[in-house]
Amino acid sequence: MYSVVRRTSVGPTSPVSSPAGTAPRTPILAASVLFSVLLLAACAPTTTERKVVVAPYVYAGARIPDLTAVADSTGIDRFVLSFLLADDGRCAPSWNGSRPVTDPALTAEVNRLRDRGGAVTVASGGAGGQYLEATCDTPEQLAAAYGSAVTALRADSLDVDVEQHVSADLVADALRIVRDRHAVALVVTVPVRDAESGLTPASVHLLRALRERELDVTVNAMVMNFPQRGEWSATIADAAERVTDQIQRLWEYDDRADAYARLGLTYMAGRNDTGAVTTLADARALRELATARSLAFLGFWSLNRDNGACPGQATVSSRCSGLGQHPHAFTRSLMQGPRSDHHQAGGNES
Repeated sequence: MYSVVRRTSVGPTSPVSSPAGTAPRTPILAASVLFSVLLLAACAPTTTERKVVVAPYVYAGARIPDLTAVADSTGIDRFVLSFLLADDGRCAPSWNGSRPVTDPALTAEVNRLRDRGGAVTVASGGAGGQYLEATCDTPEQLAAAYGSAVTALRADSLDVDVEQHVSADLVADALRIVRDRHAVALVVTVPVRDAESGLTPASVHLLRALRERELDVTVNAMVMNFPQRGEWSATIADAAERVTDQIQRLWEYDDRADAYARLGLTYMAGRNDTGAVTTLADARALRELATARSLAFLGFWSLNRDNGACPGQATVSSRCSGLGQHPHAFTRSLMQGPRSDHHQAGGNES
């Protein structure tokens, strides 16, 4: 939880003098003034604003973007490194099944980012590849695989992106071990089925297993690649409300604000696989929604695509958004107002 409390102060009162020829009334007046000040302070509006953590996802492939340069130019200095998969079919993590977790170039890039006050999340899973969650046999083995990546990059959060079939109990038990061993925030990224029903049944089953183990997780809904109904930004907003309904029921919250505080949203910049297009206007609308609802997280896929190298392209590319845009325009859209303070181990909350 991240919060900033703003309080309205009461200014000094004017001095009051006693009329000529009368006894001073300083004690009575002082008491009266003090009472008025206390009353005004008690009645003054107090606003609590919880900051939204923001970060683009970064595909840790053969070429890693210059994260420090992006942070310098955009003000965004938290990134989600993706994805940890099984290395050659073993219960050992590597980036997308091929790049070592301890790759010197990636480690150096993350260290430079951290030196300027930034931070990284490490994410497992994703849309394809051999999952650690399907390769490791026990919660202890899976937790050790997660932990090795967290330790190698000194990440302050772990994101488990589940888009394939996994054992909910295995993942939940492994995350409980990670919670006990590592001081990291936990995120579970899960797909949305559609704007009417929210998360997929498998996703709800996983969340129920996490809830039963009393794990404090951010539920990061993938608001991408599902059927469009009307305007795309409105379709995403409707899906976000349905996911909030599901969180509120699962965690038995009386206050809907508590459900929003557990919700994250991750969209796909530009052209989606299903044909929908997330424009920069849509991205700004989502940023406003996240701020208005005090959501836990807002991100997008991906920094690698955040450029205008293929405007108007009708098919999805892993290297560009398909829109005519300036470089890192979606990354900049995550930021609101001045650059944020750094809490936790660094990174943006804006």
